[in-house]
Amino acid sequence: MEAGLEKLVFIFNHGSTTHEASVRIKVPAGSYTARDLVKEEAVTAPYVRDGIFLRKQLTPNDVWVLRLSTK
Repeated sequence: MEAGLEKLVFIFNHGSTTHEASVRIKVPAGSYTARDLVKEEAVTAPYVRDGIFLRKQLTPNDVWVLRLSTK
């Protein structure tokens, strides 16, 4: 979902085992911040090869909800 300079990102683990999610979201070059909206904390989101790179261990049926913003 997008609104202006912000994007909401939802990453799901529909599986029955813990899984490391590795996701690259293609965005224009720039400086970005990522925030976990459930834990209300900043997330490391380096810009790598034309996109933001995110990584997290997701437990079974877990959902990771993030807000990406330009700095």
